[in-house]
Amino acid sequence: MSLPGIFVLAGLAVSAVVFAVSAYGKFQHPRKFRDALAAYQLIPGALVSFVAWAIAVSEAAIAALLVAVVVLSAADFLRLYAASGALVLYALFSGAVAINLLRGRDDIDCGCFFANGDALDSRQEPVAKINAGLLARNTALAAALLPAILTAIAGVALNAVWWERIGATLGAITVILIFASVQMLRGFQRTPGGSGSVSRLALHAEDRTS
Repeated sequence: MSLPGIFVLAGLAVSAVVFAVSAYGKFQHPRKFRDALAAYQLIPGALVSFVAWAIAVSEAAIAALLVAVVVLSAADFLRLYAASGALVLYALFSGAVAINLLRGRDDIDCGCFFANGDALDSRQEPVAKINAGLLARNTALAAALLPAILTAIAGVALNAVWWERIGATLGAITVILIFASVQMLRGFQRTPGGSGSVSRLALHAEDRTS
């Protein structure tokens, strides 16, 4: 497979991991996600629960499609649909963030992953507030999908062998883990008490299990 083809696979794999982790967090912490979604003040209260469920299901479905395209050569015909669906979600999420930033409401939880949901309870503050950096991240993730969409429209097959597909997947997971680690460290540093918050979170976890 050519170098451009590797970038296509890598872009798909990164979004597959992002949506899989995001959907998992939303299913694990549905109430927190509903609260975060309601805080955007873009959806009527009566529809928040349904929209929250629809977003989580959509993320899980798109993640599954992206994984199939990356891992299985037989699923390459799904590339356009999977990448386009992911692009639409990025656009919707970015639009919601941009509207609230323009309103001056930058103190709400982005509702992104909730992988650190217990920290929200212990610190009593959003795990990740919306900001311009979130828009930049979504833009970068969306841009990484464009090669997949354009090559699918042009009818260009990926023709990747198994080790190239696995390599792209592992590379995507590595990138996401590095990003998540950096974000977590930054979150602890912003918390009053600095590194002491790690101990507080550990104690909080022990209290829950005891």
